[in-house]
This record gives sequence, C-alpha cells and structure tokens, in this order.
Amino acid sequence: MKLLTVWLTLLPRWMNQGCRTAVKLWDEHMKRIEIKATSLRSNDKDNSKKQKSDEVDASTLSEIDNVLFSDNNLSVGTIIKRKAVELFNDGTACNSRDYKIMTNGLSSILDICDITESSQKSLFKNGEWEFLVKMYTKKYDITLIPVYDLILSTWKIVTYTIKNTRDISFGLKYLYQIFPKHLKTQHFFCLKLCEHMLNLIQMHPTMLIKVDPPAFSENDYLRVVWSNFFEYLFPASGNIKIKTHNNRDIDICAGEIASHDGDNKTIDDEGKLNRESKDIMDNLISIIPRNKSNFIARKKKQDLNPTYKDCVFDENGWTFSGDHWFNTITNDRSTSSPYEASDDEEGVASFYKHH
Repeated sequence: MKLLTVWLTLLPRWMNQGCRTAVKLWDEHMKRIEIKATSLRSNDKDNSKKQKSDEVDASTLSEIDNVLFSDNNLSVGTIIKRKAVELFNDGTACNSRDYKIMTNGLSSILDICDITESSQKSLFKNGEWEFLVKMYTKKYDITLIPVYDLILSTWKIVTYTIKNTRDISFGLKYLYQIFPKHLKTQHFFCLKLCEHMLNLIQMHPTMLIKVDPPAFSENDYLRVVWSNFFEYLFPASGNIKIKTHNNRDIDICAGEIASHDGDNKTIDDEGKLNRESKDIMDNLISIIPRNKSNFIARKKKQDLNPTYKDCVFDENGWTFSGDHWFNTITNDRSTSSPYEASDDEEGVASFYKHH
C-alpha cells in the first residue's frame, strides 16, 4: 500500500518532466522516420525507373516463322513471344498455367499438345488454333505402332483368368507357360511388360493407390514402377542408354517422373519437358557439322544420273534441272520449288496468309 502511495505521489512529477522529454524524443524520432521515408521513396522511384528501363517492350518484338494471321498481321512466333514478355514484365505469371505460357513463349515453343482452354490456345481464335494443330500434326506426323494381336489376345486371357480365380498368380503362370515359345520373337518384350504390370499389382499395390500427400517419392516410382518399362521399351543397343542423371552423353530424349498427377504438377512438368526437349534439339543441331549436307551431296553426286552431273546443288541438296527440282540427298523430285509453302501451309481460309 505504501508503495502504491509513493508511486501515485511521484507519478505527476515524472509525467510532467517525462512528457516534455517524450515529446522532444518523439519529434526527433518522427524527423528521422520522415528522412528515411523520403529516402525510400526516392530509391523506389529510381528502382522503378531502372526496372522500367530494363523491361523489354513486347510490342517491338517480331519473330519470323512464315505463318501470319490476317487480323493482326502477326506471326505465330510473335504472338506467343509478346504474351510471354508481357507476363514476365508484369510479374503476373503466378500460377502454373500462366507460367507455362510465359516459359514456352520465351523459348519460342508452340505447344499444340496442351489443348486446355488456359494453354497457349487462349492466345488464338478457335479457327486459328484448329489450323495450327492440323498443319503441324500433318507436317510432323508421328505414326503410332499398333499393339500386336498376340499381345491383345494374351492380355485378355490373363485378365479373364485373374477375374475368375481372383488370384494374380494364375495370370503369371499363364505368361510363364507361353514365354519359351516367344523367347526369340519380337513379342517377348511385350510379354515381359505384361509380367511387370502383374508383379506391380501383386507386390506393390499401395504404390498404385492415389493418396494426398503422396506416400512414395518420385525416385521410388522411377525405381519400382517405371524403370522396367523403360528398359524393356528401350533395350541397351550400345549407342542408346537410359540415364537418370546428368552425364557426358548426348541427350536425345527427356522424361519426367511424378509422384502424383495433380494439375499444377502436371502442367509444371510439361513445361519443363518442353524446354528440356528444345535444349536437346538445339544441342543436336549445334554438334552436326554445317557442311554435313554438302558432304553427303558431293558423295552422292558421284553416283548420279548424268543428267545431274553438272548441276549445282544448294546446301540442302536441291538443284533445278530446267523443268523439275531434284534432291541428291533424298532423291526426291518435285515440279514446284521445295522452298514454297505447301497447299496446307498456304491455307484454305481467309484469316491467315504466308510470306
């Protein structure tokens, strides 16, 4: 109680002196804050000016790919590059979809495999996108190899057996019975793939169940699930090897292993694959001698029909003999120039045109 009385007695005196001191200190503190704030605003303006000066003006970018759209007279490469630079300058590529559009565009990659509405498809009209997909899928056709009838019928028997016996062992037993017959045939690696799938279901069923978060790492899935698939599909041939890390070999293909199939993860991995594939292609082009085609042309020219003996071939192997074009590398003949756009590339609609 005495302590409280002393405190109440001295409090007004301390407050009177303390208030003057506090006001003085507060004024000095606020002056320092104002000086600091002014300095920060000045720095922000300088940084903003510097950032703006470092930005690339997207409207000035122009890429040449010989595919123009009449509405804006811009090439496909220009459209995807300008959008990518806009996203980069604005810093708005905060989700996986926009980030993929940005990285693809900055790498001059048009991804026609991603047909979702929020992909690069969103940069074009429906008719334009359909034209691009049709043109490039025809130009770079990838023919899928059909599954052998023997494998289809074998797999039907295996699955029917397992359903009736409710025991995977009976399916494996059937495969082992027919293995010797096909040991040295082209079907054997497919049968081994069937065996691997059954072993996965029997020995690692939990790895095939989707849970969130994933119960296994990407390395686990590579080691247990995918490794055998790759080894059977791409057996060692001496020149081609499967690697799971960086090495001194020349890459010809890239792959991504995911522990889950979430939307963001899938989009991010697709974007990485696009860029990695382009890096591989750029590297392959860089290591091929520039005079390779000329070397082949000169070598083949020795065995040519006398009609072309005195012709001059360009770096791609083409020559014009007066009424047709001939390629000494591929032995192709053409009545039209090989450097003119094809009918499909010339287009059948009014919304696009070529140089």
